[in-house]
Amino acid sequence: MATRFAALAKKPHKYHAQKTVVNGIPFPSKAEAQRYSELLLLEKAGEIRALGLQPKIPLTVNNRIVCFYIADFIYTDKNGERILEETKGFETPVWKLKHALFRACYPERKLFVLYVEKKRRNNETRFLAVQ
Repeated sequence: MATRFAALAKKPHKYHAQKTVVNGIPFPSKAEAQRYSELLLLEKAGEIRALGLQPKIPLTVNNRIVCFYIADFIYTDKNGERILEETKGFETPVWKLKHALFRACYPERKLFVLYVEKKRRNNETRFLAVQ
């Protein structure tokens, strides 16, 4: 019985993401960890401040909380605006629905979605930003 559970624990991620740790913080994918490292450098350089992880935003319809939108990052830019950021390698149907709900509930909030573009030759990861 124990071997059965051990085999389940080692099962690969559904979307082939590799868990990565940066500064003792686990991230569900290499791309998200890489973006966190970039944001840390931006914070150190004074380009952004108040960097936070996994902000939980309630999505309310008819005064009832339907679900929560959990972005990857939140920070304040040089203009004092709070920015939410998502790192996406793959859009799931649940994410598409929550993203649409978020846009409907908070049309004034800035949310940047960074799509991962992976180069096969040198395994380099680039981000394509969409607001």
